[in-house]
Amino acid sequence: MDKVVTPHVILYIDILGYENLLNNSIKKHGTENHFLQKVNFLVLDLLKFLNERNKRVDKKESSIRLSRFKSHVFSDNIVFFAEIEPNDNLNIDRDNLYHNLLLGLGEFLFKYNKSLMFFRGAVSCGNLHYDNEIKMLFGSGLIDTYRLENDVAIYPRIIIDSCFPSDGLAIGFRKDYDGVGVLDYLEIGKWHTLRAKNLWDSPENVYEHIKPFVDELGDAISSGLVENKENPRVYQKYTYLRNYLTWFCRTNNYPEYKFGS
Repeated sequence: MDKVVTPHVILYIDILGYENLLNNSIKKHGTENHFLQKVNFLVLDLLKFLNERNKRVDKKESSIRLSRFKSHVFSDNIVFFAEIEPNDNLNIDRDNLYHNLLLGLGEFLFKYNKSLMFFRGAVSCGNLHYDNEIKMLFGSGLIDTYRLENDVAIYPRIIIDSCFPSDGLAIGFRKDYDGVGVLDYLEIGKWHTLRAKNLWDSPENVYEHIKPFVDELGDAISSGLVENKENPRVYQKYTYLRNYLTWFCRTNNYPEYKFGS
């Protein structure tokens, strides 16, 4: 049977500043193995988190079937992809897939142990083929999503392509300083906390529950600013994160994190 490409939802992410982090780890520990363990643990944690969440969503809403997402990992790059149902004329299937994948990713980005490792990425839709036998990804959709991740994201943020409606995410979508749609994972983390703690009637109390995550993110950003103050290219990435965290706190009338640099 001839191989064919089909429409997919595609998420492409990588670890920001991977080469720089690897080189710094080699200088500090004299080997690549220490950083290998950290990257391996982080990627496994992400895959496990999304897979378990997918199964929980599937049990609640069979029409979403989020566990259709497959993943492919190479080096520090992770691709999530799911085929869109044929004849999806109203884009319901497509939008459900991207909506729930990003909600899961946003929850993970809020909760995971930063340890100076941040993600950059993009989610898009396009043609893709995956050959499970030889583990090959092929298609213009992959190229387009990689281009967004590599050329447009630039900073530690997840770009949301214009093929998705700007109101497709009930929470967690915002326009960035350059007009690009991005995943607002801090807002998603706040929303999950409201739901988990049943604080809908007293949202003003949510900050005490998210403060540990805010402080952890702020500490990681502060460390990155100090460690890379002589490296302007990397320093600006942490400046972006500092501005994002400050914007989030101001928008929600939370106490602002006091950065140490």
